[in-house]
Amino acid sequence: MKITQYAVLTVCSCLLAAGLFYLSGLFGETLVYQDFFLISMLFFLLLASVIFFASKYLTTRGKQGSFISMVIFNVLMKLILSFGLVYWYVQTNGPQTKWFVIPFLINYLIFTIMETYALTKIAEN
Repeated sequence: MKITQYAVLTVCSCLLAAGLFYLSGLFGETLVYQDFFLISMLFFLLLASVIFFASKYLTTRGKQGSFISMVIFNVLMKLILSFGLVYWYVQTNGPQTKWFVIPFLINYLIFTIMETYALTKIAEN
């Protein structure tokens, strides 16, 4: 996958996540957590970009074993860092409802799908 393709995929993912976030506002109190939506979007955007560039580096160097290890490490770190992000938000902002987790889950889902697609394309090359 070329970097331009990744950039287009990233922009589309951000737009889709934003659309789903505002659509979720029709069904619950999610719009008051716009700050957490943006924080989690930046978090997953940064994480996905680091993984993209690391995987590009490893595959161009012919280190397929390292690529697989990096993918497994990514899953573990993403899980730990995600829990940490939610914990940090709860501790610093004290959300009044449980609806605050919806913006996070929207970003988690969209960026996980995007990342999986990008890594699959990188692995195919």
